[in-house]
Formats: sequence, C-alpha cells, structure tokens
Amino acid sequence: MKNRMFPLIIAAALLLAAATSGIANSLAAQVLQWPNISRVDKVQYEKFGLFQGWEDGQLAWFIATDASDHQVACELLGAKIFDDGLNFAPRLSSLAGQVAIAYVIVNPKQGLVFSAKPGDPTYSGIWQVIAIEFKPGATKHFVTNTDPYDPITNPTGLPSMSDAEYITLNRAGNPFVAKLPIVATGQLGGPWDNRTDVYRIPQGKVDSKDYYYGKYKFIYLPFWNAYCKDPITKRICVRRFAVPDVLDPVLAAKIGANLAPGLGLIDMADTQAFYWFFGPQPLTQYPVFHACPEPFGIIFDLASQCDNSNYDYTPVEQVFMLQRNVPPLAASTIINNEPLIDLYLGNGRLSPLGTMGVINATILPELIKETSSP
Repeated sequence: MKNRMFPLIIAAALLLAAATSGIANSLAAQVLQWPNISRVDKVQYEKFGLFQGWEDGQLAWFIATDASDHQVACELLGAKIFDDGLNFAPRLSSLAGQVAIAYVIVNPKQGLVFSAKPGDPTYSGIWQVIAIEFKPGATKHFVTNTDPYDPITNPTGLPSMSDAEYITLNRAGNPFVAKLPIVATGQLGGPWDNRTDVYRIPQGKVDSKDYYYGKYKFIYLPFWNAYCKDPITKRICVRRFAVPDVLDPVLAAKIGANLAPGLGLIDMADTQAFYWFFGPQPLTQYPVFHACPEPFGIIFDLASQCDNSNYDYTPVEQVFMLQRNVPPLAASTIINNEPLIDLYLGNGRLSPLGTMGVINATILPELIKETSSP
C-alpha cells in the first residue's frame, strides 16, 4: 500500500512547496550558439517556477524538470515552462545509489530536505527521493537538515527509523529519482547578483519589481538550441535546452551554471551523448542530442512532456567535442543527427577532440521547428 501511494506523496509534497503559478512565457528572439549567452536582457531566457525546500537548516529554492516516475511527472504541475508536467525520464531510476538523497516528509507536509547544495562533492542536481512518514504515536517535528534528530542539539533533524518509516520504492518497486536543481538558498529578495551571504545560481535572472515575482516565485534561466531526432518517425527538429548543473569548472563558470561535482560520480553507461562542434560552421550548427523526450501522438501541442515515448532520454549528458574538418567538410554543412556524425567520423569530415565531462541538460517542452530528414 505504501508503494502505491509513493507517487502521490511525492507530487503532493512538491506541489505544497511550489511558489509558482501561471503559464510559461516564451521569449522568441535570436539565440546565440552554445555555450554563449545574451546576458543584456531576457532574449535567451525561459521562466521556471521555484519550489521551496531545505538544506542544512537553510531555505533551498529549486526547479523541477525531470522525473523517473510517470505519475509524478504528469501530476506535478504549476512549474511555468513545465506547467503541463515534467519530462518523463525512466532511465533516471538507474541513478539510485549514485546521486545524493532528498527527503519528502509526509506528516507534517513540508518542502523537500536536500542532503547537498551546489558545489558540494555529492551535488549533481539529481536526487534519489525518499519519503518519510512518522509512525503512529511518534512525536512529529519539522525537518530542515539530514543529520540525525536530537531533541536538544538538532530538533529539526531526520527522525530515527523507530519513529518513522522510510519509503524508498514506488508502486512498481523502483527507486524514484528526479532532476531538481537548486538555484538559490536563503530568503529571496533584493539583487540576485553579487551575493555573499546566500547562494544564487550565477546564470539566473529575476525581476524583483515584477508583481508576480513577489507573489509567485520564478526565475529566468538561459537556454540554447539543439538538434533532436525521433527514433521512430526519424523527424529532425530543433529543441531548446537548459543547463543548470555542470561538472567542469571552466564550463560552469562560462555559462553561470551550478558547479556539480556529483555528476562525476555517475556511471557513463547511465548518461547519453551530447555532441558539441568546433571549427568553421554556420550559425545554425547546434549541438546534437543522442535522445530527446518525444511525446506520444502526432500533434505535439496536445501532448505533455510526461507522455514521453523515447525511454532512451535522460537529462544527464556526456559531452563529446568534435572538430569540423573544413575541408573536406563544406563550411555550410549542418550536422543534425547522430547517424550523420558517425558517417563523418568514419570518412574524416569530423574528428574527436575529447570530452568535457558531464552536464545536466534538460530538454524544454516545446518544438521550435522541424527540418527535413537527411
């Protein structure tokens, strides 16, 4: 019975922690090539709703983008760009035991409690979520940190197993893993940049003068374009993606992402490929993803991201850098799918330059345009 209720517990807890409402506001304009950002305005930014949690006794504000459980992905609404549900990414469940833990306290209901923050050795922006339910007769208390409870020294710590049940599996008997990047700690308000007292993700933007920011907390994060190919229909399209967490310190600093050392603890077999091109190239030479979420149905606008049919998708990517060899490759050639990459690697038009570790990139839930299949 507990396992069957697990998805409802998670969704309810996240919705309780939500400080967000409304429909996503897409900002259509010229998007710079990855990994460049137009920082002067919100041209290259999308709006994400903020959820409230805790980390080491301090408020932790996070966004929600991907979930390994289909029911949670479909029921967790009210998150701006993900207002119709999160990306369903069943491959995330394989990360259980490789990523840090976030706890959901069922009774009393409260925000998630994280066991790491950006920059910590185990932080990746991805969490194995465990629900905690106080047993009948146990003294309930509010939880804000992951150290053991002590009535004197740590009255807001995790309860003992004699006082609470720890629910680790969903109704299908699988662990639940979700992508919930932390973007801020402490009280919100005031300027976003140059804070030393609390953490703020450097790439983030807020409009503190906006009435709705004060009432429904949200943040703008940058996005870029990339190519995706549907494995069934072979359709190639341009999708937008956001990268809030990065393993490599240089890349993290360049795009203002969270430094996420915990991404380096993830087995490469549990990531997907992200291809980044160097050398002479057209402005529309975007990166290529191995797999993207593909909603069921022909009419994309009527489908939710939680109805993803491409179970090979995961928001954890190994970055492969590729040199465009011009010539023999024509400078105007656009490489927009993985089979073409394999072909050009074989005939010398592309050369591998190595890897740049792991990024935590999530595909945003809308189709920009379609391109013809090669």
